[in-house]
Amino acid sequence: MNLLALNLHLLAINSSLAAISLHLLSIKDVLLTFLDIYKCETTEAIIYYNSAIERKDKTIFAEALSRFKKAISIFNFINDQFFGEPKIDSNNLFYAAKAAIYAGKDDDCLLFAKKIADKNIVKTVENKSFNTIYEWLVYYYRINKNKEYLQRYTDFGALSFPQSSFFILNKIDWLRESNQYNQMVPQYKLLFSNGFKQSNYYTAYFSDVFNIIFTVKDSTINKPYYKTIFEKEIKAYTTQNKTAFKEILLASKYYRNLAAEMQLAKESPKKIQAAILTSNTYLKVLLNKPKKVVPDSLLQEAKKLLL
Repeated sequence: MNLLALNLHLLAINSSLAAISLHLLSIKDVLLTFLDIYKCETTEAIIYYNSAIERKDKTIFAEALSRFKKAISIFNFINDQFFGEPKIDSNNLFYAAKAAIYAGKDDDCLLFAKKIADKNIVKTVENKSFNTIYEWLVYYYRINKNKEYLQRYTDFGALSFPQSSFFILNKIDWLRESNQYNQMVPQYKLLFSNGFKQSNYYTAYFSDVFNIIFTVKDSTINKPYYKTIFEKEIKAYTTQNKTAFKEILLASKYYRNLAAEMQLAKESPKKIQAAILTSNTYLKVLLNKPKKVVPDSLLQEAKKLLL
């Protein structure tokens, strides 16, 4: 190759490299443009979201949701066209799901909540907790009677958010609604062992056991077992919690119902009388409290029951 030909060849190579550089620069400019659009959409969506929070306005939440959806679409387009690999826009998914919850858009919320749950996302870079989204999801599957998904997301939610009692409580509600009474007490025990010992949870627990004993018609239920649990635990609880007035009244009702069962079964008068005396003992605990300590509605009910 002579010198002229070589120079022409090198010139052609340089021209090609220049064209490639211009092309790459063009791609970079396009990418930066889309990233700017994405950031703008995200910023505007968050502004709408914060405004909706402040005003408690469903309409503004719906507008915020629309903008979060647009931002997510742009994010997906950028990753598909420029990087060729799927990525998760966890921050906007978080806000989209929350906005959908507040806007009452169940279909949208289910879409985003499932994407979050199926990717096991539990927080964003900003450390936002996703527990309320998982709580919504398990509640949704409970009211829609989807046992498989309810169990799946309940297990993951309870494990990922141990500070939330919602997952166990929601499952207890589902067990009650689906007549799976034999599984309720173990769930309550799990609730208490996890540190959730609020008085209203114990009120619900004793009320459920009471109803299993006297209301539920199910031959598979070992009622003597539940009676033993109730008698032992409510005695211990009311002894330790002197202001557990609802439980004290419930204990008196338990022994009154027990006496009625004994009468129907024609058991010994001595046993029947012992149950009535125990019922009265609980009632007198309420009636002997100083005035205005016990709610009047409970006092009136106690007076009617006392024999």
